[in-house]
Amino acid sequence: MDSKPKEEDRKLFNRLAVARRDFEIVLRCAHIIRKEGWHHSQYDRMKRPVAYFHQTVYMTSLVVTYARPFTKSEGWPDFPGRMLRIYDAEERQLHATLLSWRDEIYAHSDSKHLDVWMVASANIKLEGVIGPDLRFMPEQLTKFVAMVEKLDKTLLHRTDELHDEV
Repeated sequence: MDSKPKEEDRKLFNRLAVARRDFEIVLRCAHIIRKEGWHHSQYDRMKRPVAYFHQTVYMTSLVVTYARPFTKSEGWPDFPGRMLRIYDAEERQLHATLLSWRDEIYAHSDSKHLDVWMVASANIKLEGVIGPDLRFMPEQLTKFVAMVEKLDKTLLHRTDELHDEV
């Protein structure tokens, strides 16, 4: 009896189980963002500095955690791309946007998204950074939650199958 397929199934099961845990965190972040109404522009941070800070923290966690299953992982197989076939064209675009946000804005600081300025005089030196708004609009958040729930349901079905096989 060849144990190799069972070992591969076990690794895939582990990968998908961890992805499901990540999606649970993502959905909790989305719930809090929605409940708190954190859809502020960065320009609102002067009026609502604490709210914008919290929004940024939750959005960063949401984006980075959502993208994690789709990145390379040592010891486990890649996330099965075929599982994303359940996404319609609009959802695939949002998925691609989130992965791009993770790579260029949330987990890294690509210069193409940031404008750094400075002003200096004899008595004062100021600098600032203007970047993209770190937010979902309410309708985007609703769409995102639905697509994550749909993918999570698909993962649950597949982990149930694998559970029976390993």
